Amino acid sequence: MDNQEEERDSSSTEHPTVANAEGSTFNKTIFDMLQKMSVDLGELKAIKEMTASVEGKLTSLVTRMTEVEERVSGIEDTLAKQKENPPVTRAEWRELRDQMTMMEDRSRRNNLRFVGFSEGTEKNDVAGLLTRFISTTLGITSAAPQGLEIERAHRTPTRRSASSERPMLCYESNFAVMGQHTV
Repeated sequence: MDNQEEERDSSSTEHPTVANAEGSTFNKTIFDMLQKMSVDLGELKAIKEMTASVEGKLTSLVTRMTEVEERVSGIEDTLAKQKENPPVTRAEWRELRDQMTMMEDRSRRNNLRFVGFSEGTEKNDVAGLLTRFISTTLGITSAAPQGLEIERAHRTPTRRSASSERPMLCYESNFAVMGQHTV
C-alpha cells in the first residue's frame, strides 16, 4: 500500500505542475489577447476621434455649400431679371437724356419772364398785371382769334440780389402768338 500511496502522491504532484504549466500558458494567452484588445481599443478610439473630426468638417462644408448655393441662386435670379429688363446702354442713356432735356425745354418755352416791375405793383394779381402789360405793349389781347391766354403767373420765390425786384413768370399756353411778337 505504501507503494500505491507513493504512486498516488507522485502522480498528484505531477498534475499540479502540469496543470500549473497549462494554466500559465492559458493565462499568458489570455493576457496577450487582452493586451491586443487594449491596443485595438486604443486604435478604435483614435478612429472614432478622427471620424468625429471628419464629421465636423463635413458639416462645415455642407453649411458652406448651402451658403454658396443660396448665393448662386440669388445671382441667377438677378441675372434672369436683368435679361428680362436689360440695363440701358450709354448710347440709350444719352438719347433718353437728350429727349428729357428737349421736353423740359419745350415745356419752358411757354414761360415768359418779366423783369423791372417794382414789388407790390401786381397787388396779388400777377396774371392781370401781365395781361394788361402785354396787351398795351405788344398789342396782343385775349379777344384776338389766337389771343393771349395766360394760364398761371407768379413772382419768383427768391431775388437775384438784395436790391433787385423779383422777376415775374407766366405760362402762356398759346406760344405761337408770343413767337410772332418780339420786343
